[in-house]
Order: sequence, then structure tokens, then C-alpha cells
Amino acid sequence: MSTTSATSPSPSAPRLDRATPENQGVSSAAVSAFIDAIEQAAQIELHSLMILRHDRVIAEGWWAPYRPEQLHLLYSLSKSFTSTAAGLAEAEGLLSLDDKVIDVFGEHADAVVDERSRRLTLRHLVRMASGHREDALPRAYQNSPDDLVRGFLSVPLDEEPGSIFCYNNAATFVVGAAVQKRSGQDLVDFLTPRLFRPLGIDNCWWQRDTQGRNLGFSGLHLTSESIARFGRLLIDGGRIGDRQLLDPEWLATATSAQTDNSSQENPDWRRGYGYQFWMGRYGYRGDGAYGQLCVVLPEHDAVVVATGASPDIQGIMNRIWDILVPAFGDQVLPADAAAAGALADRLAGLTLTPVGSAAWQPQPVPEPTISPEQNRDPVQVIKVEPGDGTVVLTLDHGDRGVGAPLRPTTDQAVALQITCGLGHWTDNTIAIGDHTLSCAGSAAIGADGVVEAELSFTNTPHRLRLRHTADAPTRSGWITEPLGEPYPENLAIKAVRLD
Repeated sequence: MSTTSATSPSPSAPRLDRATPENQGVSSAAVSAFIDAIEQAAQIELHSLMILRHDRVIAEGWWAPYRPEQLHLLYSLSKSFTSTAAGLAEAEGLLSLDDKVIDVFGEHADAVVDERSRRLTLRHLVRMASGHREDALPRAYQNSPDDLVRGFLSVPLDEEPGSIFCYNNAATFVVGAAVQKRSGQDLVDFLTPRLFRPLGIDNCWWQRDTQGRNLGFSGLHLTSESIARFGRLLIDGGRIGDRQLLDPEWLATATSAQTDNSSQENPDWRRGYGYQFWMGRYGYRGDGAYGQLCVVLPEHDAVVVATGASPDIQGIMNRIWDILVPAFGDQVLPADAAAAGALADRLAGLTLTPVGSAAWQPQPVPEPTISPEQNRDPVQVIKVEPGDGTVVLTLDHGDRGVGAPLRPTTDQAVALQITCGLGHWTDNTIAIGDHTLSCAGSAAIGADGVVEAELSFTNTPHRLRLRHTADAPTRSGWITEPLGEPYPENLAIKAVRLD
């Protein structure tokens, strides 16, 4: 494989045909109403939306500065791909979900401190029923920062394996590590011939631990269309064309309730959990922090894909149920050129409001909720260079927080130069070692010289807001906080071409 920037699917990829909503039994007006409801919600921000009906894309749009060809961090939607890798490995006889974790990783038998851990199977882990009452990841990392499998086995259980639901990132890491150990390949190499290439997914990035293993529980970056292709495979029973990629029995089990999670608070997080898939009021889904979604609706032969920066994921789900689901009709609707044209124009013009534009209103710099004392004002502006319709900001954070425990990308502090459009988004591509940091900036300079700016790191859900004055420290804060070190260079990626 070789590294490259994000590209669109190759000409040989399976077709993902387009159609008007009406042609597939959905009114364009309903899709427009859904977008209206999304954009009016204070805690919802989408970066992309794709709606498939009967295997055809009936609506797709990206909110500038996000674009179709960009890879986007999936956070825990990555888990559904890790589960799929485990299903493929089981189908090939590389492992069984009934394998005991301690048998797969016998070299860590001495780390076990709870005899119940010796009864843990991969099936317990893939259905989030490890017996822990809280995510074991922080303690696993604390106990063994260089090997999370060993760290996981050193965390005592609270209950018998299989008895309770607990959303556990460390459990998914171990499942992914088992696939990688038994196959002798990382998850990307394992999935490329078995899943990615047959689907026409030709580039990605998946974060690694210090041993080079893909994280499994998070860190996969894909385009929105790649997520849509995965969703179409699921709704088509694991089959693409004349090729059965996924075992139908495994898929049926993975996407149905295997663990009772009825004690969870939100309506669409308490309807059962499969193998790294959530059951919903309709269908099932993979989802990740801030609204990275692949919602599969078999009863309506529909898939809804979204990426974004939304604290209120339940709000997205509610609008899908309340607006889109009732619009999925059984019959082709009469053509409505006016409504379809208006929807197409709306989708083509989607944008996040640039700082300094006519629609922009100044907003306060957000305060951190994750480690507030440590993460307040994560960057400082050390230089301001106004230009013709732009301003170049040089950012620094000294020697704070260089690198990240699960994503070492730098070994020294990096001063970032980012060009911001005055009233519009301007794209930047910055080399961070052998990684690339993609960022779009917009800014305004007031009559008093105060610089207001927002920096969207467009391979991720994350946007940084800045307020800089010449005579005081810069105020800076994340609108949606990274789930890791809060420094921009840790968002850099190394896109891989899946040749």
C-alpha cells in the first residue's frame, strides 16, 4: 500500500447510482424539511448527509468547508467495522467468537487478577458484556500503557462475563487485536481484500497504538460515500452483486439484540445491542461520538449516513424517525421538478457559517469540559499577518501535550501557520511529520484589531474558536472537544491508498 490524499472511488468500483427522491418513493419536500429541522437545532451540526433508498442515493450534501472526497473521523462507528472484521475472521476459521481471550493472548496470562477474566470470550466482548460496570480503557491504559490487551486483562471484573451491558472501548480493542494477531495483518490490510476493495473503498486512515495495531474501538477515517457503501452491503444481507461478502447468519446475529441495555437513558440506546451495532426504534446502526452515523433501516430499504459535530445525537435520530421514516413510501411518486430542483440547490449550497460573513454572529469561546484546568486555551496566536482577503495566524502551544498516548504523531512542538479567509473558508494542508493536517479557517478583524477566527479540522468533527487581542493572551476553545489531547497536530492523518 502507499500513502496518498483522499480521492473518490476508482472507476472500477461498484456503482452507487443516483435517483431523485420521488423516483424512490420519497418526496423532495420531506428531505428539505429534514434538513430544515437539522439546521434549526442548536446542538446538531452535520458535516455530511447521504440518504439511500432501494440502493440508490436520493440525497447527498456536504456543509462547506467539508467536501465529498475528504476522509472523516468516525470515532465509535469504527467499532462496526471491527466487528465485521471479526465476523470475516471467524468465517475463515482464524478464530471463533467463543475463543477465550486468555487463550488468544496466552502471553498475558500472568496479568489476570480476577479468575472471572479467564472465562471471558471474544463473544462477550463483541456484544459489550465483559462484566465490567464502566469502560475499562482508562484503567487498562494506566496499568499497561504499551499494551492495552495486557492492561485490559489486569482490570478486575465487577460481574460475571455476559451478565451485564457496559459500553467498553477496551473490549473492542481486544477484539480487533485478536483479529490482527490471528491473521498476522492489521485491520486495514485484513479488511482491504475482504471488504474495502470489493465495496470500492480505496482509501482510509485508521489510528494505531504504540505497537502498530489499529485501535479498533475508534480512529477509522472514511469518506461519507464509503460509509454509505458499507450500509448498502448490510441492508443487502452482506451481498454485493453476485458475491456474498458476509456470512448471512453472522450478519443476522450481529445486527440483532444480543445484550439487554434497557437501563440506558436515551430511547435509541436502550433497545438492545448486537455485535458493535445499536438497535433503534427502527432498524439498527453504527454510531460514533458527535454524530458519525450509519443508520440501516431494513423495513424501509433505506440507509441514512451522517457525519458531524453534534452533541445531541438523539436529536438527529428523533428527526430521522419523525420526518424521514414517514416519508418512505411504497410507490414511486410523480415527478416534482420544482421540489427536486430546490432540494438539489439546497444540498449544493450547504455551509457552516464562516466567521466574518454576513450571516455570522460573534460567539463566546467555549470552555473545556474535559480536564478543564489542563485544556483551557489549548493554543495561542503568536503572530497575525493580514493579507488581501485573508489573515495568516501562527499558532503555538509551547511544549504542552505534544503527541497523544494512542496516537503518537509528533515528537516536538509544532508552530502552525493557518490562512483564514475574511468572511469565507480557506483551505490549508499542513505537513506534520509524515502526516497531513487539513484545516479550513475563517476570520474577522474588528476595528479595534481583535481577531475572531474558527478553524475546522476537516478530517474530524472538530472546530477551534479563537479570540486574539494584541495585549492579552489568546482565548481558544474547541466547539466540539477532541476525545484525546486537545492540540491540533494530533488530528493529523496519514491517508492510505488501498491498492
